[in-house]
Amino acid sequence: MKMYQPESTVNDIPPSRGRGISGKWVLLALIGGALIVVPVATWATLRWVESGLIETPRLNWHSRERWPSPTVRWTTVERQGLQLSSDAGRWRELAFNLDDHDLAVTEMCLDLARRAEADREAFIEPAVGGTLRQLAGQAGDNFYPHYLLGTWHRLRGDEDLADASYRHAFQLAHGAIKQRYVTPAGQPVADLAVGTFEIVHARSDGHELDESLVLVYPALITDADGYVYLPVHETLYRIHRAPEPGAGEAVYDMEQWFDFPDRVGTLRPAVVRPATP
Repeated sequence: MKMYQPESTVNDIPPSRGRGISGKWVLLALIGGALIVVPVATWATLRWVESGLIETPRLNWHSRERWPSPTVRWTTVERQGLQLSSDAGRWRELAFNLDDHDLAVTEMCLDLARRAEADREAFIEPAVGGTLRQLAGQAGDNFYPHYLLGTWHRLRGDEDLADASYRHAFQLAHGAIKQRYVTPAGQPVADLAVGTFEIVHARSDGHELDESLVLVYPALITDADGYVYLPVHETLYRIHRAPEPGAGEAVYDMEQWFDFPDRVGTLRPAVVRPATP
């Protein structure tokens, strides 16, 4: 007996819609994830750098001509408070400070740096070099004795030893300030005996401003591109005294306090003119 079989209804079944994720939603999810992950990763990296978990690159003295060096930012150490009185509010709080040991080493170095300006022959005596080497050995991460030792070697004509001391100093320094000397036509003035720069390194706990730390950079000479390089601590700065070259007069374009966001900041060029009679 032939059994009855109903006709197949396969073609009558609607196609399955599935529950997969469309390409549009995948793309939106990827974009949304990037918008969240990238800023968070950037923030975390900056925090790690600040905390010392990731060490920022040290300055390489031998690559100084290639240092990225934007112009410094003019700023203030004061901040306006939300108050009815007419005063300027509290001083900006700064993280920079020197402990008693570093401050004592720096003060002894400053005495020698001022001697280099007043009496160069006295500065280059062997005893001064011995004192600077001793201070450099006690300095820890303080760049200043190494920098002055480099100047001592340079003034005595020991270029290789000067180069080694400068390399060590800029490795230890937070950053550097560059100052260029140019002619009125904008051409660099090379091998110019500039003189002595003095830069205030501000210290403040938010209540009092301390401007007493003035680093002295003696016997500066410009390089082939007209630059001098000054290692610095990380803080706010003010030019306490800008040098006057012996072969002319320099016109500086500078304001008061300044800082810079990266490792190196460049002051506006100083225009060197012949000395007026």
